[in-house]
Amino acid sequence: MRGITSTFNDPNAKVYIQAPVVIPGAYGNTEDSTSGLQKTANVFSSVLGAVSGGSSSTKDINITADPNRYKAKASAALTEANKRLVGALAAAK
Repeated sequence: MRGITSTFNDPNAKVYIQAPVVIPGAYGNTEDSTSGLQKTANVFSSVLGAVSGGSSSTKDINITADPNRYKAKASAALTEANKRLVGALAAAK
């Protein structure tokens, strides 16, 4: 990490976390905003799918973030990412 040719001496250096950091749970409220026309099309597709063996369905959802929950989950994600990064650097000594 400290030598002339180290990763952190390169102005274009990047560090990647191989697995995504996922913090489960809702960070806001959700509301089904699928239009009546789309719901009708979904039913029609299901009926046709019963005959043809394939169907499709579409659903629109509006998400309104709760600032306190969002902040807590973002903080938890950053903490986990930092823990993984420091752990990987410590293991690479």
